[in-house]
Amino acid sequence: MLLLCLLLQNVQDPERETVFNWLDLLVGQDWVAEFPDGEMVDHQHFEWQFEGKFLRSRHTVSKPDGQVLYSGEALFSWDESRGCLAWWYWNSTGGVIVGSTRIEDGRIVFTGTPQGVQNATEVFGDWVIEAGKWTCTQYFLREGRWEKAFSLHFKPKAAD
Repeated sequence: MLLLCLLLQNVQDPERETVFNWLDLLVGQDWVAEFPDGEMVDHQHFEWQFEGKFLRSRHTVSKPDGQVLYSGEALFSWDESRGCLAWWYWNSTGGVIVGSTRIEDGRIVFTGTPQGVQNATEVFGDWVIEAGKWTCTQYFLREGRWEKAFSLHFKPKAAD
């Protein structure tokens, strides 16, 4: 029985492997995306934490002149019991979102429950990650209707 348990610990969930391979494409690079209205810019940075068990994302949203409007941080980790990537997000305005993911049609789909986030009761979004670029689209459920918040197209930040 002990041998079986040890063997099962080393079996990788294929969805976990896919998600972590995609997320690894984001690590070690600073990413930037302009909001569609041109009024804000999102800066993202990803790094592995605790021997690769967690992915940390730090971001700032600023005006094009560099004035920071707010910042946030997320941690992502594989939840063995649910077989999915779990995530926790906090920002400087007091917003908190706790959620999970699934893989669907070549993208990572995020769902979560926000607290103190623009009167939203649920959040839904997805990331499409490719070498050298990624897209983040997010929706909020407000008063029973899904509203698209944004779709951002990230690219590597140019060297200063």
